[in-house]
Amino acid sequence: MVNTKVQLQQGATKVQHGVTVAAAGVGSAAQAAAHTAAEGMQSAAANMNAGLRASTLSARSWAAPRLEDAAKYTTSTMAPAMSDAVVKTIAPKVAATLRSTARQVRPQKQRSALRSTFTWSALVAAALAGAGAAGTLAWRRYRAAMNAETSPDSAGATANQNTPPNGTDPGADSGSTPAKPATSTR
Repeated sequence: MVNTKVQLQQGATKVQHGVTVAAAGVGSAAQAAAHTAAEGMQSAAANMNAGLRASTLSARSWAAPRLEDAAKYTTSTMAPAMSDAVVKTIAPKVAATLRSTARQVRPQKQRSALRSTFTWSALVAAALAGAGAAGTLAWRRYRAAMNAETSPDSAGATANQNTPPNGTDPGADSGSTPAKPATSTR
């Protein structure tokens, strides 16, 4: 009897383990199905949203000119056939209301992707040109400073010792012009 009891307990444990595994499998399958359904719903909603936007834009583009035509008809064709009171009071108000509605219904013109791409490209090109100009200016100033430091010393230290502080040559006439320092034109 002991064997039967142990076997029953082992069998019950195996069944319980199988039920646990099956429940986990069912839970993960249900979760996967819910995830797939949610993705499908999101894509369907996105497609429907895009379709509604396109349809709304198309309807607004169609309706705005019709409202403007109705406003023109109200003031030009219908009003002269009516009495002076209608022409002076009602027709202008109706036409103004129709024109206002047409302005509100007409969709705004959308900026093209090409135009915004061109604008950003021009902005980047201008920034790069400015950075290049600043770099060139700094490089030229650095080169000029380096040339100014090295040019007078190229003949040796004796050239500076013979020249007085006012820049005139002591061996030359007193009426001569002061000597100009050498500059590089590289």
